[in-house]
Amino acid sequence: TEPYDVVFSATAFHWLEPKAKFSKTKELLKLSGFLVLAWNSFGQSNAPAAKAVDEAYKRVLGGEEGDPGLKTLKKIRDREKEILDDGSFFFISIRRYVVEHEFNSDNYIALLHTFPKIINSAPQTRNALFSEIKDAILRHGGRIVIPVLTSLYICRKSENFNNFLNQT
Repeated sequence: TEPYDVVFSATAFHWLEPKAKFSKTKELLKLSGFLVLAWNSFGQSNAPAAKAVDEAYKRVLGGEEGDPGLKTLKKIRDREKEILDDGSFFFISIRRYVVEHEFNSDNYIALLHTFPKIINSAPQTRNALFSEIKDAILRHGGRIVIPVLTSLYICRKSENFNNFLNQT
């Protein structure tokens, strides 16, 4: 197979086998190729619907101690550290975008089906959570607005670092 110019992963790279994801990606790329990664981090909203949903999480899944914003920052730092520590790639650009997404109860619950903590919970726990969340959203007008931080990482192969520096 010919090497690729770009490998792109949107909110999925963390699901790949940790020991192989960077080495396999490196094999797939041309020397001048790009690894482009995007992840979404879901923030906390002070809106009544969001607060009701947060309370449902705490009741059903148990509350987590600490500031949710600091936990999000740690997750972002951990992802960046994982990329750098592997040594296969270096960052040429990091961009962050904040947008608000509005969901009805069904769309929000569909989104939750992608969250590891929820996917890995027992079916009865998951169903109880979904029921409480749906009720909370419906009690507050049928919509929930969530701030989302999208982090975009554009990387190059480490062995291409000198070529990158010498571009004019």
